[in-house]
Amino acid sequence: MNKEHDGQIKFTTQRAAKPWEDVLGERSSPEVVDLLSKLLVYEPLKRLSALEICAHPFFDSLREEGAKLPNGDDLPPLFNFSVEELNAAPPSARSKLVPARFRNNYDAALFV
Repeated sequence: MNKEHDGQIKFTTQRAAKPWEDVLGERSSPEVVDLLSKLLVYEPLKRLSALEICAHPFFDSLREEGAKLPNGDDLPPLFNFSVEELNAAPPSARSKLVPARFRNNYDAALFV
């Protein structure tokens, strides 16, 4: 280890953040911008968890009844979480993770 280095990373040139709308162009949407801004966070503890990402509004179209893959095929099983996985998710995310039509396999108390 270099005894003269304090372990901090210092950037010599400060740059303003470029808005996601500019980076993404016409592919941008409010949901995409929100998701990216919550995923790409420097501090790991401030990032969304994997299950919080799955519950994000960007993925709402996957939870719609009758949703299909772009080629017209049915979606693979997306809502078959284990009870342990659901218990690990924040309570506010559970209702988003498992649409009401798939909750008959779970104790209703998980979604209160």
